[in-house]
Amino acid sequence: CSRGASINTLLMKLTTCSSFWISMVAKLTNITISPTVVRPCSCSAIPTVKIAGHIREVLKEEGVKADDEVIAQVARLGNGSMRDALSILDRLLAGGMEKLTVEHLQDMLGLPDHDLIVKLVDAFIQSDAAAALNAGDEFLQKASGIEQALDLLTEHLRNRMVIAACDGDADFLVPVEVIRREG
Repeated sequence: CSRGASINTLLMKLTTCSSFWISMVAKLTNITISPTVVRPCSCSAIPTVKIAGHIREVLKEEGVKADDEVIAQVARLGNGSMRDALSILDRLLAGGMEKLTVEHLQDMLGLPDHDLIVKLVDAFIQSDAAAALNAGDEFLQKASGIEQALDLLTEHLRNRMVIAACDGDADFLVPVEVIRREG
């Protein structure tokens, strides 16, 4: 069927490795997915530390310096995909800056300052409604949209819960200190 072949081609071009989405497309379109599509999608996410190491190598080859936080953030934003992380890095490098800073990354991607997230969560923890409302308003004003704000807030809360549950021994969160040590 021409439709099935087109969908298989589309799925092969997807840059993510989510077998969940492939199975959803198969169910929704009522077609059989080719094994050549399913097999590549059984890959697992690349560890953030490995992505950060490769980013550091690329920056060295390009002769560009970067804050450790930038390397860590780009690696995290890649979400387990080397291609996605390198795409973000490429966008940063296109600016022609000699040193990549957190401010440049935030401006380019429209990310609010991480301190705003910390300020908001701290206000929650202290049960300070006025401070939470003010911090929340400031955070929403600087985020690209409500979805991005909620994603960033959710990621921050998740990381705090994991750190608390693991007594700080959560390798997979990859704090900036690990990126520095690996570099």
